[in-house]
Amino acid sequence: MTTISDIHISGLQHPAGYVSSWHCHAASQLTLIDQGVLLIETIAGRWLIPRGRLGWIPAQTKHTAFSHTDIMGHSLYLPAELCRDLPITPCVLDISNFGSGVLRQLFARSSDNAIESALLTLLMHELSTATIEPWQLPIPKDRRLQKLTTLTLKDVGSNQSIAYLAKVIGMSTRSVSRRFSEETGMSYVQWRQLARLMQAMEWLQMGKPVEWVAQCCGYSNTSAFITVFKQHMRMTPGKWVRGARKIAD
Repeated sequence: MTTISDIHISGLQHPAGYVSSWHCHAASQLTLIDQGVLLIETIAGRWLIPRGRLGWIPAQTKHTAFSHTDIMGHSLYLPAELCRDLPITPCVLDISNFGSGVLRQLFARSSDNAIESALLTLLMHELSTATIEPWQLPIPKDRRLQKLTTLTLKDVGSNQSIAYLAKVIGMSTRSVSRRFSEETGMSYVQWRQLARLMQAMEWLQMGKPVEWVAQCCGYSNTSAFITVFKQHMRMTPGKWVRGARKIAD
């Protein structure tokens, strides 16, 4: 039977440029980021954990973590038997404000085991109903498509056509469109847009101006970038950055 003593909590504080070695944990890991943007990579893909979101890594999942920004937050390590109703693959979760408050109370650690046990029960319920966020870039198995994703991540602002990129990697346009969707669950255009947003969030946290970020991410104008950002984050880039600075202060 799991008790509160089986739950482990650790603070996260890493400077910009942090990179971990490849590793895994015997327990499942739940990470809340208060400042910065943390990236998690497995053999299946790359996940971005923005400020205010939860990163979920099931037990025994080999991964590496890195960030181009300063990172502050906490990790909660949960025994596998508590996590049967949670996702079996890594993901980013958007938990309710109530659930976030419960988690922060656990991070504060109470001297009363009964209180902590009650908080843990509430947290597991909130996690079971949390929304999975789309902050994942799945990596295709086809080596030619892997080359395409590598090229894209090296220059997210490139607006080269799929026809041109298909020629570069030695595939037909139709094959790229079909195979990419089959292997990643999204079209290449959708994948590239998500890659741009993930890079944009890193640059914004580094203090880059919104106009500069929009241009470097390949958007025709700043308004187009802001519209896409709001669709995913439910706030403008400027408001998102101000929220991050408020927490940091």
